[in-house]
Amino acid sequence: MYRQNYELAVKIYIGDQVINKMSQINERDSIEGLRKFFMQGNQSVSHQWIDMAGMITPKSAVDEFIASTESGKISTLDDLKETFNTMNTLHYQFEWEFCKSLIKEYLAIDLAKIESDQLMGIMSDWKNSLIKQNELVLKDAEKEFDSNRRIGYGIDGDESIRDADFEAVRGSYDENKFVKELKEESGKIEVRHKELTEFISTLH
Repeated sequence: MYRQNYELAVKIYIGDQVINKMSQINERDSIEGLRKFFMQGNQSVSHQWIDMAGMITPKSAVDEFIASTESGKISTLDDLKETFNTMNTLHYQFEWEFCKSLIKEYLAIDLAKIESDQLMGIMSDWKNSLIKQNELVLKDAEKEFDSNRRIGYGIDGDESIRDADFEAVRGSYDENKFVKELKEESGKIEVRHKELTEFISTLH
């Protein structure tokens, strides 16, 4: 179960990062243009990340910061402030570099050589994993409306009175706001996936 959840999370994360990157490109007519855009920047980023008082950054960047401090390269408060600002500004670049290596290691896909069908696969994994995650949450939410949760309701009547009393207090699963929103979200994911695959199919 834990492995399944981990795999869902990784596929969702990779999909989110690739979609975000694709949304930033201006030239969208060729797979080669997309490859070049994916490979912009070539910063080595460690897989280990550190929480620096709320700023999440790669350990490699922290190691560089420590080395610069020890060597005297960072020697004033202004130097320190500039370094932290730079690390914060580079966060999304660090994250993309990390994601590139994750795609290569986890999916065995080199973004410098990625093909349209592989990109389609990433999008399908993203969609299926998000919808699966929503289904697991909905399945768990459904337990809040099962017969075990109805104990103590309508104690002076039969089962129909119990159910009516329960729904008057707790509502029904199908009409629950959270449930409806999650189902709506899954529908939007399907629509977004269709848009993305249509775009990818136009690349040549």
